Amino acid sequence: MKFSIRIGTVTGREIKKNRDSSIASILLQVKFLEDDVQTVQYISQSGDDTSPPDGAKVMVFQIGPAFKFAIGSIDMIIPDMAPGERKLYSTDSAGETIKSFIKLLNSGIIELNGNNDFLVRFNALETGLQQFVNDINTALSGKQDGGGSAGTLTLNISAAKVDEVKVI
Repeated sequence: MKFSIRIGTVTGREIKKNRDSSIASILLQVKFLEDDVQTVQYISQSGDDTSPPDGAKVMVFQIGPAFKFAIGSIDMIIPDMAPGERKLYSTDSAGETIKSFIKLLNSGIIELNGNNDFLVRFNALETGLQQFVNDINTALSGKQDGGGSAGTLTLNISAAKVDEVKVI
């Protein structure tokens, strides 16, 4: 039985059934030498729909005379995550520029495309805003009836802030 491992460069791809397979998969065109471009099935981990960009390096395994598959890929992005952290990202078609990302930090924080702002919990925000509307209505109602001051209106929606997820 023939078994080999090689590193090649992605030059293209298509999505279709591979030989005896019952479902479509990503079939990469991988260049090993100047005149040696082969089609191999790309296998990623479950739950990960990724297509390596052209120019990415992939590790290709050959098992037997006909079955070749690629796993993992190396793109042009410089790694920057600390131990225990993970970043999922999309790139431009050249694999050189990150277009969007999700960082899962070892502090428990999740960042979506950066960390300049916060997300909110909708139900808590809506409850706070509805109370604010009720307070305004009460204050205006007291003024229209010629009554006294309805008091100072305040709005506190701090319970709506999600500290664990930050976005641009």
